[in-house]
Amino acid sequence: MDKFINIRNGTKDDIYQLVDLMNSQYSRKKNGEYFKWQFFNSPYNPVLIIAEIDKKIIGMFGLQKRKLNNGNLFGQAIDMLISPEYRGKGIFNKMVNYALNQFTKLDAICVFPNLNGKNAVMKLGWKNIAKINDMFLKDQISEQRRDIEYQRSALIEFDFNESIKKWRFNNHPEHKYFYRVIDKNNFAVTKIFRDPITNCKYGDIVFIKYNDKSLLKNIYRRSVSFLYSKEAESITTWALPHTYEYKILIQLGFKQKIRERYFCLKVFNPKFNNLYNVNNWRLFQADAEIY
Repeated sequence: MDKFINIRNGTKDDIYQLVDLMNSQYSRKKNGEYFKWQFFNSPYNPVLIIAEIDKKIIGMFGLQKRKLNNGNLFGQAIDMLISPEYRGKGIFNKMVNYALNQFTKLDAICVFPNLNGKNAVMKLGWKNIAKINDMFLKDQISEQRRDIEYQRSALIEFDFNESIKKWRFNNHPEHKYFYRVIDKNNFAVTKIFRDPITNCKYGDIVFIKYNDKSLLKNIYRRSVSFLYSKEAESITTWALPHTYEYKILIQLGFKQKIRERYFCLKVFNPKFNNLYNVNNWRLFQADAEIY
């Protein structure tokens, strides 16, 4: 690699090149409004790092600072991409280090990558602690009833305060989200998505909030009925197998669908090594930037 590679912070002037770079690699196309929303209007105050050669952008890496409900501060990597011809040359590592030098007091860093992204971060010492499969409902919701043992533990999850929910769901430049509300402490956030390759119309349950476990089944039922009324051909959501959400979804007829999505992280302070245990976590689709 003979040409000089410049690593720097991105600006709004870079957006048109970022759109071209991302859309050259993914079927889910982005526009300039997405990058403005994600990097310049975000409550997470992210950094956007780019790699360029002769002023042509050949790589990007975003890093948000997010808080967990247990107080840990996480850096979450987003929109990480390098042009295929420049992969395997150490550019990704340089962008990661450049971003981390601008953050202080992070307890860990994480990402929800595809297979290529997983392989890239594991070379840097990150650990893959979970493969996340969709919970998938193709047919009408089941009426089967059976008792489910419930043992609620203080699971770790990402904080979604009111300003974050407004930014994430109300102000999203690409998707329209719909709330299915029982009350302010018991609700779901849903959306309709049409796959650009298969043209299948999906309904996603991207976020669940509940304080009363007896209401969770009703929240899911309301969400499913609403998404079917919007002509969704199938419905997806996330739930890790050790969670109560997973048990309710299985009861309602959801099944696992194998997906290429992972949860990878690297802990900086050994006293927080419990974060490597996926059984300590509760995760939602809305935790990843693509949903």
